Amino acid sequence: MTKTSDNFEETIARFHKLLEREDSVITWNDKIPDPDNVSRLRQIDISIRRDDSLTIIECRIHKKIQDVKWVEELIGRRVSLGADTIIGVSNSGFTAGAIAKAKAFGVILRDLNLLSDFEISAWGLGSRVYITYLEFQDISLQFEMPASNDLEKKLSSAERYVRKSASNLLELFQQFVNSLGDKLKIDFTCPCKARF
Repeated sequence: MTKTSDNFEETIARFHKLLEREDSVITWNDKIPDPDNVSRLRQIDISIRRDDSLTIIECRIHKKIQDVKWVEELIGRRVSLGADTIIGVSNSGFTAGAIAKAKAFGVILRDLNLLSDFEISAWGLGSRVYITYLEFQDISLQFEMPASNDLEKKLSSAERYVRKSASNLLELFQQFVNSLGDKLKIDFTCPCKARF
């Protein structure tokens, strides 16, 4: 292995750490026992374990386009190591024969030269991932008091306090909702209204 290929593999491993489920275990430069000779460890560029499944990722950083021979090696590796899925990642692309063979045998190919802007952002290149979770359930704010000039005179000090507190509560809730909209960069209007 060279420093360049190590960096390439580590970068692909980081992409998958961004994309995989939280409970997945992604290991760069993994060593797994050969099922036919358990005393012999086999080197895997990247392994992904989730639940009871194993995905193997093999990476190639070559000047030459990858051909059907490498895809056949990937097929053999998947079978030999009992992996559920195998992914081949190349920086130089694949021949038409390699693509056809991979499709026929369920090998996933990633050609870094053909990544679209959408795929690049999905892989995490040059972008940031923000995840925000908001949940409001069964929220109801209702403040009702009959409108009357005479009523103000009749309210006790406790009732005036309740009225003022209700108004402050609605204002506080509206500020919260507005701050969410600012942070999420969306218009987020509060449907709540206070009526007095």
